[in-house]
Amino acid sequence: MWHHKLMAHIETWRPYTSLYVGLLALSAATLWEGRFLSIPLAILIFTAPTIGWLAALYGCDYFDRDLDKWQKGHRPIPSGRITEREAFVCMMVCMYLGFVASAWLGFVNLLVAGAAMAAGVGYTIVKSHAFLGNAIRGLNGGFTALFGIVAAAGTMLVSQRVQLVIALPLLFFLHDITTNLVGTIRDIEGDRAGNCITVPIKYGVRVAVGVVVGLTILWELIVALLPRLLSLRTLDFYLMFAVALSMMIVALIALVRRPEDRATALLAHKYCVVERLLLAGTLLAGAAGFIPAALIVAPLIGLTLWSQARLRNRHEFGTEQIPGTRSETGPEQVLPGVMR
Repeated sequence: MWHHKLMAHIETWRPYTSLYVGLLALSAATLWEGRFLSIPLAILIFTAPTIGWLAALYGCDYFDRDLDKWQKGHRPIPSGRITEREAFVCMMVCMYLGFVASAWLGFVNLLVAGAAMAAGVGYTIVKSHAFLGNAIRGLNGGFTALFGIVAAAGTMLVSQRVQLVIALPLLFFLHDITTNLVGTIRDIEGDRAGNCITVPIKYGVRVAVGVVVGLTILWELIVALLPRLLSLRTLDFYLMFAVALSMMIVALIALVRRPEDRATALLAHKYCVVERLLLAGTLLAGAAGFIPAALIVAPLIGLTLWSQARLRNRHEFGTEQIPGTRSETGPEQVLPGVMR
């Protein structure tokens, strides 16, 4: 049935992940400009990395299809709802459209998009190599922030505000390492079954949680110092930052209290998904004010929560039986009410 096919593609798109990428690029560009961009330019900056991210999602599921047979056989590609060839073609089409949109913004944006795509491919190769996999995954956050800056700065990138060009990509590089590491704690059972050697498998869950806490302290300090490096609406910035920080603190408390509990890691990652939207919104608030930023971020958070509630269990755990497909996920892997 066509609607099962459509649902399989929407699951692959992971709206709770892909919305963040466009918002981050747009927020970085807005922060550079110090005001909202024109609507056509804002849409283009939001869309280009989002399409590229969809290409990466198709690519990750395509290259991870053998691992997913061990961990998540109900996913669209292992289950057969999306064929391997179909996933590969969708990846190539999204790559092409993403590169066209990036080239429209400028040649430097095209180069950054190419670097981000290379990092995505690299992640599929080294994701099982403990911390190296997390670090390569973190490059996507850094490149996305740089993409937004370049889209707004153009040829003035080198000559103006070098501190922003360094601080913002570094911040989101460290941030994405952190959230990806939480994901490896969440997926430890399946990764172990698939012989994927991640940090919690190689060094232990408590070490992984300790690294998460340490990295979080580091990038939170960078966020707190941004108003000292840039001319921002300080009160608006810190108001949104306080909301984002509160969400991350809740996630960390849960992880520290119950580091060995997979359900807790799943819940912590759910908080992280919302927190990163709020963190990107913090940049918007610093540039354009808290209320305008909230008006943009709130609907995206709403869509994220909706997509987690409606799609995430289905995609990650196969909690909904789909006619004509198989599921290799047993009842013990299903955690009702907890979304990845």
